Formats: sequence, structure tokens, C-alpha cells
Amino acid sequence: MKDEIIIDAKEVCHRISKNWKLLILAAVIGTVLISLVGYASAYRDYQKKQPVDEATLEAYKSELSEQELEAAEQAFDTYEVYTNQYQSELEYSKNSILMKLGTDNVTTVEMQYYIDNHYKNVYPVIEQTNNVTDIIEAYSLQLSSDDVMDKIKEATGTEMGSRYLRELISIQPVEDSQTMKITISTNSKELTDGIADTIGQEIDSFTQTIQEQYGGFDIIGTNRCESTDIDDAVFELQQKNITSITTLRTQIDSVGNDLNDAQRVYYNALINNADSSEKSFGTSIISMKNMAIGCVMGFVLSACWIFAKYILQKQLRNQCDLRDIYQNYTFGVVKNNQSEALDICVQQISALAIRDDESSIGLIGTDVSKETCEFFKEFAFELNKEQLEVHCACGFDEISKMLKENQNINYVVLIEKKNVSTYKNIEREVELCEKCHLQIIGNIVIDEE
Repeated sequence: MKDEIIIDAKEVCHRISKNWKLLILAAVIGTVLISLVGYASAYRDYQKKQPVDEATLEAYKSELSEQELEAAEQAFDTYEVYTNQYQSELEYSKNSILMKLGTDNVTTVEMQYYIDNHYKNVYPVIEQTNNVTDIIEAYSLQLSSDDVMDKIKEATGTEMGSRYLRELISIQPVEDSQTMKITISTNSKELTDGIADTIGQEIDSFTQTIQEQYGGFDIIGTNRCESTDIDDAVFELQQKNITSITTLRTQIDSVGNDLNDAQRVYYNALINNADSSEKSFGTSIISMKNMAIGCVMGFVLSACWIFAKYILQKQLRNQCDLRDIYQNYTFGVVKNNQSEALDICVQQISALAIRDDESSIGLIGTDVSKETCEFFKEFAFELNKEQLEVHCACGFDEISKMLKENQNINYVVLIEKKNVSTYKNIEREVELCEKCHLQIIGNIVIDEE
């Protein structure tokens, strides 16, 4: 026998699917177990974060020296500073449209205004007074005021905070020109157009006031275009915000690293007491993530168990083993006494016997169950119709007895039952045939699944 295992992928999949009830049960058990583990872990964390009473806090303080106490309180002060900054950055990231803009959801309107500030005579030198940059700065201050932001909110119907609305508008001079460029980028075409229209109206209303401040100049709208482009500076701001949040989270987590165990207990107590928000512990702690992980783990582990059972099985796994391990031709696989499969096997064996001028043939197998013995009788009856003398034997005792009583048998056919006949018995059967100089012309596999 070859020291190898033949794995039939189709057979493995069939066995796994056949045990679908086990798979579902394992998935449910896995879901429940992992959810309970997650629930217990969350509850432990919840208990650790509960505030402590004054007596307990004083007991923690009494275990520290003056220097240790000062270091722990300084660490707590640092923690509060970082935490406030972290919460501020998180709130900004959550509410800011600018931080959510991307190439797939942006609408940009760019407006350009040419500013002609003419020539002026300044005694005793005649020169051009170029105050365009100051004029643009004046427009920028006026257009970013809270009054303008309120008008934009009223015109567009948005409830966005002025801070988040203001950062969507960029006003700057175009290099080496006398042009003011206004860029508006939002996640909505309607909002972008609404802001642009309001800005255009406000420029007209502010022009006279700014002309009085900077002298006579003309401002002319030269261009307004719409696109789905986004300035690289926006991506830089978004990355800066992400980096800031990540850095602050790391700093918060590492504040108490240099404290000893007693200091850390007091430090954690201060943190828990500082969090005055009421937190309830409920079933919402059971997350869909834990449930999904448990379900997949249960399913995979049960499938692996079925596969391992298949690999370690001592009984005949599939017809490929008789063909590949024992080097025997398989005449066919008979399922539930299928007459068609039985006839095919009979015709093949009959053809071989006629070709080799053999009139006697033996049918042997290691399974001695009643069903297998009945199959032997039925198969022998069909071979008898082909004018063949057939001798049957189930089990080693019967095989030995048959060989002693029928010395004229040269050909035998192995008939083994899937998931019943063991590899050890099949190997002994094959060795017995070799010692008796019997030619195994092939095999038939009985599959009653």
C-alpha cells in the first residue's frame, strides 16, 4: 500500500454540505460564545472606568510620596489638555464638510475679478501705486465676516456653523496679476452655487466702501467656471487633521507610562472621576462585529473538524483510493443498487472474461454486512446470465475457504463498501490475492449514501 492519502475535493465538499445542521449549530454557538466574551470584556472595562469615592481616592493618595503624588497629578493635567484637544479635533473632523471632500463628491466654482487701480501721481515721484493686494485683503475680510456667513445660511438654507462654512471659501490674489480668485468647494452643487451667488452680490455691496478706503479702482468679474476639481491644499489639510488626531490619541495613551503601579492607580481614578457623564451599560455593547466573528469561527471550525475527520478516517473514503492507492481499475460505483450502474459493471467484467477465455471468476470483499452479502448474490446472478461461473466470499474466512475449494479461479473482483470497509482489511485482502497468484482485474465500490 502506498503511504499517501487521496483527497477528493468534491467528496469533501459533499460531506461538509451534508452536515449543514452541524455547521449552523456551530455558527450559532460561535456567535453566542464570542458575543459573551466581548460582553464580559466590555463589562470589565466599564467597571474599571467607574468613579471612585473620596475615601478610596484618599487611600490611593496616602500610598504615594509627595513627589509621586505631584508627578501623578501633573500627568493627569497633561491628560486633560491632550483629551480636550483630541475631542476638539474629533468634533471638527465630524462636522467639517471640508474634511470630507474628495474627488468623488466635490463641486467647485471658481470666480475671478480683475482689479484696475489706475495710475496715480505722487509728488515728487510719478509712479504706479499698486495696492491690489490690500484691496483683495479688504474684500477677504468683508466676505468672511459673520454677517456674510449669516446671509449665505439664509440664502442656501444650510444650518452649518460659520466656522465650517467659512473654510469652504478661499479668497486670494493670482500671482503676477491684478486678479482676485475666489474658490468655493462643497459636497453639493446647490450649496456651491448658492454660496457663489451670495458672494457675488456681497462683492457689489462692499465695493463702494472699499473704494472710499483705497481710492478709485474698478473691479470686473471676468470668469466663473464650475468643475469637480479639488485643490491639493484641501488634501493637505485633511492629512494634517488625521495626523493630529492620531498623534493626540498616542499621547493620551502614553501619558501615564512613566508612572509606577501605585501612581497609575491614582492617575486612573482621577481620570474616571473627571468623566462626569452618565454611562449606562446595556446590551448595545454586544457588537455586530463580535457576532460576525463568532459566526465565521464556528462555521470554519466545524468545517475543519469534518475535514480532519475525513482525513483520519480508517474506512474507505472514496473510489479513488482503490484505484490510486491499490492500483486497481474501478468498474463503477453502485449507489442504492442502481441497475444501470450494475449492468455497466457486468458488461465490463464479461468482456474481460471472454477476451482472456476465463469462465470462472471470484467476487470477494471485506464487508460482511447483510446488505453487502445481498449485493454479492444479486451481482453473481447477473454474471451467471453471461455464462460465467461466479464464486462469492465476504470476509477473510469465507475468502480463504473459497480459494481452497476452487483452485481454478484466476480472476477476482474486489467489492468494497464506502465508509465501511477499512483500509487495513483491504490491504490484507490485496496481499492474500498476491500470495495466491490471483489477478485482481478491478473493483466495485458500493455507495449507499
